[in-house]
Amino acid sequence: IGLMRENLPAKSLSFCIGVMGGVVGVSAGLAFLVSGYILDQYDWHSMFYFSALLAALGAIAVWSVVPRSMPMKNSGKLDITGGLLFAPAITLFLLGVNATQPFGWLHPRSGGLILLGIAAAALWVRHELKHPNPLIGVRLVKDRRIMLANMVFAFAAIGPMVNPQVIMLFAQQPLWTGIGLGLSATAAGWLNQPNTLIGFVAGPSGGRIASRGGARAAMLWGAASMTIAWTLMLLIQDSLMVLLLVVTLHGFGIAVLYGAVANQIVEAAPAARTSEASGLSQVTRATFNAIGSQVIALLLATAVISDPEGIRNYPAQSAYSLTFTFILVASALSFIAAWMLPRKSADAGATTAAAHQH
Repeated sequence: IGLMRENLPAKSLSFCIGVMGGVVGVSAGLAFLVSGYILDQYDWHSMFYFSALLAALGAIAVWSVVPRSMPMKNSGKLDITGGLLFAPAITLFLLGVNATQPFGWLHPRSGGLILLGIAAAALWVRHELKHPNPLIGVRLVKDRRIMLANMVFAFAAIGPMVNPQVIMLFAQQPLWTGIGLGLSATAAGWLNQPNTLIGFVAGPSGGRIASRGGARAAMLWGAASMTIAWTLMLLIQDSLMVLLLVVTLHGFGIAVLYGAVANQIVEAAPAARTSEASGLSQVTRATFNAIGSQVIALLLATAVISDPEGIRNYPAQSAYSLTFTFILVASALSFIAAWMLPRKSADAGATTAAAHQH
């Protein structure tokens, strides 16, 4: 995003960032299809080799195609301590959440790990606030627009963005359990292909909305689409057509939201700190996505159905309903956070455009 701000004219920046959000949706849709085929045809370890190949191709593409960033004055030593402190804080917290299933929330093993994670996170924040050149710009959150944009991302990441973990499981759950569609991994991958198609439309559409009405308007569209999708999922769980509609609305919302949050960061952050502010939003997304994965796994395990041999357990109806409700609430909170953002005024737009040109 920082490179886009450096290299693109102001008038096309919002649209191009929206296109980037669409690419995320397209890639996610293709990933389901490819991974479903790999799981059906090959050993599951092949997934890691394929991922490594994609990473290598991505590195080559960046090295050969992406323009170098503009040189900037060195503002101090790299904040290695900030990078080292963050990982154990999140790890301890997630281990604690994971331990609540066998031990409960108040057990020393689970509750203690969660408290240790929170304490480590507090130390990390304190370090980043005091460091003259922090690895992750926590101070940027003092800007209300950046804070709310990160809240939108956080709520989306903790619920709606964990969608694959839920939808793929629901689609492949055996019919004898009384819930689910009994699809193969490949068929479930095809089920997610509306994400691929919608990404071609949602990303550019979100970019145009942001360029005309500001990132706030695009975020509201994205969050509203997710909220409608998960309302349908909570109400109707036995229809393939409804599930396709849910996947489509959800994919549209995520693609628009991804670009809208990036556009809000560009609108709010100083030009020289765009990449830093964007990095903070990605850390927020990844952190809450990890937390959401653990929480949803716990919710899906609240009630299970066992197969006749007692070998496999599947989520029961009540577990799915509880999970869908959690994702719906997170989607609604994402919409509320977007609503709280200040409206884009003409003066603000002019200021932002001038900053881009500068």
